[in-house]
Amino acid sequence: MINFNIQAHSIIHLQAWENYTLIHFKDQSQNCFSKTLKRFEEMLADNPQFVRINRADVININYIKKIRENMVELTNGLTLEISRRRQKDVLTKIAAYHSAMLNKAILSNTPFIDINQVKF
Repeated sequence: MINFNIQAHSIIHLQAWENYTLIHFKDQSQNCFSKTLKRFEEMLADNPQFVRINRADVININYIKKIRENMVELTNGLTLEISRRRQKDVLTKIAAYHSAMLNKAILSNTPFIDINQVKF
């Protein structure tokens, strides 16, 4: 959990807006906070499902619907650009996160894996 009693798993995407951050939630609501995106990124550092994709956006990997070239589509319908500078790091982090989730499922003897939850 991060400050403001926000559950990290309920965050789809964080968006920089000057010295503020607009947070988009899975229930389609949005809240604006007077903290920079960098500050939220630091607060979320222990949550491997979050990745910064460009100078203005941090996304929750669990809400990725599609990745095409340098674009990522989220489950809320928003399409965002992955900056060229961050592209390799973003794709590596997404692959590592999904690999860790698969290993966790295997080690916990989960009887099945919902393939719809695994997005590459």
